[in-house]
Amino acid sequence: MSVTTKTENTRSFTIAPIIPTDKDVVIKFLLKFFFRDEPLNISMELMKEKDHLLGHIECHYTKLMDNGLAFKAVSPNGDIVGIVLNSLTVRNDNNEEKIEDENGPDDNTKFKTIGTFLDKVEREADVFTKYPNVDRLIDIKIISVDESCRGQGICKALIDKTK
Repeated sequence: MSVTTKTENTRSFTIAPIIPTDKDVVIKFLLKFFFRDEPLNISMELMKEKDHLLGHIECHYTKLMDNGLAFKAVSPNGDIVGIVLNSLTVRNDNNEEKIEDENGPDDNTKFKTIGTFLDKVEREADVFTKYPNVDRLIDIKIISVDESCRGQGICKALIDKTK
């Protein structure tokens, strides 16, 4: 089900699930906006290794597009102007993804460094211990908005749809 939102600037966009045919466009979007603008990616200079970056996205991020928890913001002319990729974490789920386990021996150490850092933050946050009545949570893994469309409520609409 799609939700159409009109922003204060009278530009409208639609929020809809990401579907399998969106994969290539979403990957291009990630390269153009998320991996270029995200502070950890900038500090690790990931865009300097664009070929390896593409392989990493295809290997590790496409599964987030297929889990039913990924959404896109689409402009009236059909362009994707924002995306959110989410994952579901369940209490006592032994299926936790660790970047060290996912990556092969030839995988990029810059990704391992970022993944190890994010895994440590998640472990130390220890949400299920802090909130004993919570049995599952949605984790926003990636959220990004087209640079030319920022400040129009797209990110908020993607988060609202995630809720």
